[in-house]
Amino acid sequence: MRVLKYVGIILGILVILVIGAYGAYFFMSDDSVDPVELTEIAEQINERETQVTEENLKEEDSEEETELDMKEKYVQTYIHHMTHQHIKADKKWGNVESSPQNIASLLTIVQANQDVYEHGDYYIEVLALWQQGNFDNAVSVHNFIWKLKGGTVGRATRLLTEEEKEAYLKMNFPN
Repeated sequence: MRVLKYVGIILGILVILVIGAYGAYFFMSDDSVDPVELTEIAEQINERETQVTEENLKEEDSEEETELDMKEKYVQTYIHHMTHQHIKADKKWGNVESSPQNIASLLTIVQANQDVYEHGDYYIEVLALWQQGNFDNAVSVHNFIWKLKGGTVGRATRLLTEEEKEAYLKMNFPN
């Protein structure tokens, strides 16, 4: 029964995001947004959200309820895991490829919830730079979110070299 509730919440959020994005398409003069593309983004977000949420359910069993919508803590988890591709740390738990698609999808979610998230402006600033291929801030972004999440082990110390990044990609995303 609880799973059905969470699935309903996810579907509701996706419908709201798609309708909101679709409405924004018609009210904005920018013709670059395609409603079909927005639907595809929402589906990709749903797939990724489910994957990250399942990982977090194991870590957060002590909470009274774990909502499956895109709460700020999940945005933080995504961004934190994306930094692992770019930073050196003694310990890294979790990874999400910082691909253009993942960055764009997360940016769409953050923009839709910017006023709700405590650090919404920060996430947009970070993701906008990443969308341009600039990951120079990955160490500070990692450590900021690491602190927010109460990190004690695995502080980022530097950016990875290009060779280290390639090795990390091959090990974690072997496609």
